[in-house]
Amino acid sequence: MKLAVVSSEYPPYHWGGVGSATHALANQLALRGHEVHVFTRRHDMPPVKNAPGITVHMVPWLKFPMAFALSFGKNAVPAVNSVGGFDAVIVFGNMTLLRREDYAALKFPVLTKMCGTWQGERSTLKFGDISLLSVSGINDFSVLYLSKRYDRYEDCALAYSDAVITDCQNEVEAINKRMAGAIAMLGPVTEKVPPLEWPEPLSGGFMGARGLAFKQVGMSDMSNFSPSRRSLEVRRKYARDDERLLLFVGRLAARKNVMEAARIFQRHLRKHPADRLMFIGKGNQEGRLRSFARKNGLEGRMHILQDLSFDELAVHYANADAFVFPSLWEGFGVVILEALASGLPVVSRPVGGAPEAVLPGKNGFLYDTEEEAVEALEKCAGMDRKWLVDDVHQRFSLKDYVDKVEAICGKIAADGKTRSLAK
Repeated sequence: MKLAVVSSEYPPYHWGGVGSATHALANQLALRGHEVHVFTRRHDMPPVKNAPGITVHMVPWLKFPMAFALSFGKNAVPAVNSVGGFDAVIVFGNMTLLRREDYAALKFPVLTKMCGTWQGERSTLKFGDISLLSVSGINDFSVLYLSKRYDRYEDCALAYSDAVITDCQNEVEAINKRMAGAIAMLGPVTEKVPPLEWPEPLSGGFMGARGLAFKQVGMSDMSNFSPSRRSLEVRRKYARDDERLLLFVGRLAARKNVMEAARIFQRHLRKHPADRLMFIGKGNQEGRLRSFARKNGLEGRMHILQDLSFDELAVHYANADAFVFPSLWEGFGVVILEALASGLPVVSRPVGGAPEAVLPGKNGFLYDTEEEAVEALEKCAGMDRKWLVDDVHQRFSLKDYVDKVEAICGKIAADGKTRSLAK
């Protein structure tokens, strides 16, 4: 097939998880012999290594918080049509937004991969947690106060895409609740070929009513993460051999709840005073973290790392002993899978895909209070790292994900445009 992949984040490892998922999917599809064209925001970052068969097209966009998603989507539509000849178009939302008329204007059937929602993003944000003296703080402010204006474009994606994939059951339920009164906007659709028997479609609620809706996390290349990447030379920069090194990976933002990770660590030190905590990421909460460390005498025990390459990130995962994930909302939380693939037990709030990925008592624990998190970290010591790795690769397979996307693209290519006619 000739496939268009439309994502505002590409290349990976700079923008965030959407970029990583886009890169993994595009490259895996190309390695299977498909002709893949990636349409992404125009930028001047160095190119990344891509499989043969991938062509990258740069699309202009408005460099303004929130507006970038809609402006990029609007400009991507004529760019896709100009290249032409596609069997299907894969759109990575919510950071790519299309207007209702764009679904009709696109000449090819559309599969939307929902990467969370702006409603979810802002649901746990509070003004008091935002520092306006940083770029990420301004972005959070925009999400809190501007993103509601863009919900309607996500509604269009849910209603007018020919097929939809969302990350996890938490998101399926949130979408069904949000769209409960919108089933009528779907309108009649004539099936041209029998429905897919695999992958299994969602049933019930809006997602079931709209048809061709599926649950599947958009994955990064899990083969990059492994306990075998452990390096004593790297580890000894941050912790002695007899100390445990706890890890947080993500944006240092209020929604990620990084201050809770620091407080959990402070409580953990009462029993394990020699242990260490490492944060990997950037964001507007960095100043608060450093202030917390100074006030509580933790400056030598809390490390904040930034600007790691993808390979360096994988090495640092492997050198940790447990992963702390206090985020208040996630589309899925792919870092959980990266941690498990690196052999780290995960202690997480029950957000996003955590209830599906974390098996309490086997590869980690879910928690609701800081006290529960401290107890969970105690219980995680000694878990079988090899079992964690084998289990996550069995339950979350990049191959299965690409199989599913490939099957759905073949289906909508055979059907032609149905819902995306947006009449």
